Amino acid sequence: MTIDSIINWIAQNPEWSVAIIFLIAFLESLIILSLFVPGWLLLVGFGTLIGSGILDFNMMVIGSFLGAVIGEGVGFYLGWRYRDKISHWPWLQKNKKLLERSQHFFAKHGAASIAFGRFFGPVRAFIPLIAGISQMPPMRFYLINIFSALVWAPAYLMPGIVAGAAIKIDKDSAYSMIIFAIAFLILSWLMVKEIYALMTKKNNEKVAQFLSVPIPLIKAVISLSSLIVLLKIFFTSTLYPQFSGVWESVISIISH
Repeated sequence: MTIDSIINWIAQNPEWSVAIIFLIAFLESLIILSLFVPGWLLLVGFGTLIGSGILDFNMMVIGSFLGAVIGEGVGFYLGWRYRDKISHWPWLQKNKKLLERSQHFFAKHGAASIAFGRFFGPVRAFIPLIAGISQMPPMRFYLINIFSALVWAPAYLMPGIVAGAAIKIDKDSAYSMIIFAIAFLILSWLMVKEIYALMTKKNNEKVAQFLSVPIPLIKAVISLSSLIVLLKIFFTSTLYPQFSGVWESVISIISH
């Protein structure tokens, strides 16, 4: 069964949507199964149906939220309960690199990795397991698990919601908006990354001494300047009125 067929079936049988989105979020958050469930694509598909007015935003957020919280909770319990045996499980032996990557991520970011890890593909299912193995206090884990899921659930549905609300826009404008959104995100990410590097003093000292200016600051200024030019082009083009219409539709769907 393909992703398109699943989404089409949901569109024809919306009464099953809450149970299915719960199952998708649960399986994507659970160790082992997360590698085989195309959860992100399915959630984007659900978002498209929300943006088209077929599914209810609030119910879909609740379903995905509960699935994510319970799925990661199960992963944490497995790590807590079987911490002395789990490293010898055949499946984990076959995925040592991913496990080691997740352990490094958890060691570097600590409790914050539970929140951040939700947005990093297969690693997200390993983090709760490692938190359990590391004997993180359960109350601390579940508080972070719950509050981060409150952000994750609507965030993963949002791209699909925007796509669903933009269905009525002509293809050329839609493609231009997608290109703008990608460029905006890339430039914003580069700017934030270089500012962070500057604040943590991760710069090339030799080049910095030669120019008398830290390299991350130069990159951040270039990214910011490019971002300003991009926004200037956007607000003076015909895309802005159409984008405003899509945004109004999205706000209406969320606040309904």
